[in-house]
Amino acid sequence: FYNAARRLDKEVVLLSYPGEGHHLGREANQIDFQIRMKEWFDHYVKEVPPADWITEGIPYLDKQYNKAQD
Repeated sequence: FYNAARRLDKEVVLLSYPGEGHHLGREANQIDFQIRMKEWFDHYVKEVPPADWITEGIPYLDKQYNKAQD
């Protein structure tokens, strides 16, 4: 759905947690995900100023490039 939304020029964010698949197993990641979902909805539904991670996230290709450099 992420790529389809991007092709339609929709505002989307992909959260990727290292070592996790579609279902988050680690409690810390589950908590982080819930916090970020609330912040995302606060911004896009309630028009609250965006959290830094929404506007300054790491693009996927940059993340892959940085991973290859390590």
